[in-house]
Amino acid sequence: MGVDRGSLRLIENGIKPAIAIGDFDSLKKNELELVQAKVDNISYFDPIKDYTDSQLGIKVAGEQFNADVINVYGATGGRLDHFFLPTF
Repeated sequence: MGVDRGSLRLIENGIKPAIAIGDFDSLKKNELELVQAKVDNISYFDPIKDYTDSQLGIKVAGEQFNADVINVYGATGGRLDHFFLPTF
């Protein structure tokens, strides 16, 4: 799963995400178009929401994929709020 700009990073590194989620506000138009061309399953969220994109990624992984273990890579993006993951 790629979350927001992480979807683009995966594609740039030769990995096709099974799903991409986020508000995608960190992507330029051409970058979003690349993600849309490469990823079959994309869930778009309003930029004004109760959760960060990272939190949504954890939530979706747990709910849609019944994940017992979730490994998170490169998720902070330099933002402190991305360090705080939700308890659902």
